[in-house]
Amino acid sequence: MKLNIEDIFVTDPEKLRRQKLLLKGVISFEEYFNGEIPPEIKKILADTSSAQAKFRLKILHRIFSKMGKKNPLFVYEGFRICRQHGFIIPEWIFEHFDEIANNLFEVVEEKQSDDAQKTASWLQDAFKFNRGLGGTGDFFSQYKLFELKFSVWKLVEDAKRNPSLLKYKQNKWDYASNILELDKSERQVIRYYNEIETISS
Repeated sequence: MKLNIEDIFVTDPEKLRRQKLLLKGVISFEEYFNGEIPPEIKKILADTSSAQAKFRLKILHRIFSKMGKKNPLFVYEGFRICRQHGFIIPEWIFEHFDEIANNLFEVVEEKQSDDAQKTASWLQDAFKFNRGLGGTGDFFSQYKLFELKFSVWKLVEDAKRNPSLLKYKQNKWDYASNILELDKSERQVIRYYNEIETISS
């Protein structure tokens, strides 16, 4: 399927209606193009996805370092992103894996026990899930809070780039709150956004 100029500069009322639904995320690109996305659009989508993944990888590295390298979930997500997108795995991820490998073989060579609980504790230490995080929450709740903040940031950025996403009298903070179904004040939503914005700059 070839992309025509009419698909970009839309004048037909029905196409305009469908384009608005696409921009608001009501329908997918597959639905908009009736199941066959033009190669040109596929490339744009792939490039956009890759750029967003690189940005998230940068944020993961910075927040992992900012937290004193105490939450390995950020490393594992970074590794997963690299594998999914074919990126070269950065040194900060390799450094973490090197440390884990050394820790594991230290357990194998120096710590042997028939006590399953003791062995599990050693393995937890080896994989670096034993460190005090500082602040509130465990490894998973801390990661989920980051995920929430990042989602707020992304939605606000989407609204800034595409104001047509906003409903009548709705600002970008309300937009993010409504999409994520947040029970947070506007001040809190702004704080979440600013935290990611500060880390990214």
